Amino acid sequence: MCKKIVVLGVFFCILFSCSEKSNNRQVFTNNTDIDSIPLWIQEAKNTTISGIERKKVLAKAYNTLKKASDDSVKAKYLLNLSYACYRLNDGSLFKSVNKDALQLSIQLKDSAKQALAHWDYSVFYRKNSIQDSAYYHAINAYKLYSATGDSYRAGRIQNLVSGIQSSVKDYTGAEITAIKALKLLKPLKKYNHICSSYTNLAIANRGLKEYDKALEFYKRAEEALKKYKGSNLKELQLSFKNNIAYVYAAKGDYKKAITNFKQVLTSDSLLYTDTKFYAKALNNLAYNRLKLGDTIGLQQQLEKVLHLKDSIGDIEGLAYINHNLAEYHLSKKDTLTAKKYTRQAKINAKQSKNYSRLLKILQFCTLINPNNATHYTQEYISLNDSLQQAERKIRNKFARIRFETDEYIEENEHLEEQQKILLGLILGIGLLVSAILIIIRQQIKNQKLKFKQQQQEKNQEIFNLMLAQQGKLKKALQKEQRRISAEIHDGIIGKVFGARLMLEALNDKTSKDAITDREYYVGQLQVAEETVRKISHRLYTASQQKIHNFINTVQELVDETNNYKIYKCHFRYEKNTDWDALHTDIKINVYRIIQESLQNCRKHSKAKNVFLTLDATEKHIKATIKDDGIGFIVKKERNGIGIKNIASRIESIKGTWNLKSKKHTGTTITLSIPIIKEEKENTTKLHK
Repeated sequence: MCKKIVVLGVFFCILFSCSEKSNNRQVFTNNTDIDSIPLWIQEAKNTTISGIERKKVLAKAYNTLKKASDDSVKAKYLLNLSYACYRLNDGSLFKSVNKDALQLSIQLKDSAKQALAHWDYSVFYRKNSIQDSAYYHAINAYKLYSATGDSYRAGRIQNLVSGIQSSVKDYTGAEITAIKALKLLKPLKKYNHICSSYTNLAIANRGLKEYDKALEFYKRAEEALKKYKGSNLKELQLSFKNNIAYVYAAKGDYKKAITNFKQVLTSDSLLYTDTKFYAKALNNLAYNRLKLGDTIGLQQQLEKVLHLKDSIGDIEGLAYINHNLAEYHLSKKDTLTAKKYTRQAKINAKQSKNYSRLLKILQFCTLINPNNATHYTQEYISLNDSLQQAERKIRNKFARIRFETDEYIEENEHLEEQQKILLGLILGIGLLVSAILIIIRQQIKNQKLKFKQQQQEKNQEIFNLMLAQQGKLKKALQKEQRRISAEIHDGIIGKVFGARLMLEALNDKTSKDAITDREYYVGQLQVAEETVRKISHRLYTASQQKIHNFINTVQELVDETNNYKIYKCHFRYEKNTDWDALHTDIKINVYRIIQESLQNCRKHSKAKNVFLTLDATEKHIKATIKDDGIGFIVKKERNGIGIKNIASRIESIKGTWNLKSKKHTGTTITLSIPIIKEEKENTTKLHK
């Protein structure tokens, strides 16, 4: 009923577009000690101080948190603190902290924090080989993540559950769980976790003795790993080689097992970066060599492993290596030494609670000590029965937990279906009520858009008329040039030529008539001179008054923009370029892009200055619009209609463009367009 009321409340808030800020928000009062919690947690990671001191720091943080009054902040820090305790192997403090974190999360009804607390519990118990508790908490985390629809974390938890199931030899269950994890993780493309799912499938099939299937799953895991770019990639690849080698060893293909173990051991610095893993791989290599009968230098190799495992206190590993040394010495007929290593292996297996290894050691005892074979056989049977009963008991417990979980999830799904139906009905009514408002609003938007389009069309028409006028002016100028040329040719050249001939004829005559004629023709030359001077003066004046329509149009746009006094637009252009010689399409589109850019600066940039530059080379014109405004993130804003218009216009004139902008650093748009003259030649020089 509460859920229905909440849904109805949400619906009516949306329907009437009402929003109200909560006045009951919990305010956390800063406190010096509480603020120090993250610093203390960080200090506990400092490996230069002793483990005891680091544990004291975490204990101090925990005691401080217990006194905190803000439960939400307290729950967050408790989870961080519990993880730090886990990393420091402080099991006692971890359990206390995580218990408080879980209880407080339940109290706050915070599903995410509850799930994290269960997750931490599961990892902790698995590390300490308490598999039933690990499984219980993992399943609880999975319930919470499934209920909230968090597929990513639900998939990761399923991988954890699959690993727990394999550890108690519930291989069929582990396989089913790993497949569920894959279904959740594959759509998310989380390749490292997809790789984990395939690895779990491989481990489960190895346990089921389906070795070929196990190898196939490892192959798929490797394919997923190739798409992963994490920092631990090399470590994962080595782990793969080691696991694949295990499968070959279990299959009896010792040669391939040896090849893979050797590849693991050739990794740079593995001996120093992960001594335990190196010793494990070296031990496996030696064991497979023993199985093949390759005993040259084998004893030294096994003793090196023994030394390494002893130096790092790897008790479980010591059980393996002592057992292998016993087998080696038995193969050399040295029964006495074999017995010595067997006794030590048995002790190490019991200390580390590695009962599967202890079973193998007991089997081996019947070989090296036939006189007591009956005793060892009975001990083996007793231990094997108890282990099988324990595993069966745990698997049954897992089945019960799984059954309860399935019921819980099924119930949640049923409730979700009911909520969806109710929400669908409410939304349907809401859509009917709000449809009229949406239609009216859309009509208003359409009218505004239509008006804007009409305005743009009118602007385009005006600009085209201006360009057409420019064409007429150009034709008039050409006509005037032809007239002046004819005037010079017909009026001046003829007079000058006639005067020159007559003066040459009178050059040697000194009579009064000759002098009078000479003065007349000199006068004619003066008249021609004056005519030339007048024509030159008119041409010079016309040249000075020549109208550059494109540049004038851009200048008018700049002046109009500056009249708004929102920012100062600085305009510079190449004066030795005949901009009017450009093709009409280029001038129109460049003008419109400049207009669009200046409008965008006025609306969005908050700039103080905008710099507009027009330059030209032999083959291209270049335009730059740069502002010193607030800038923006290009990837997020690249789909605006203004940007699309610029891209469309540049494409239509076969140009290129570039947009650069960052927050607080302004925006720069650069255009580069191939030059095409009005006469539609391919390319030409624009420079005078």
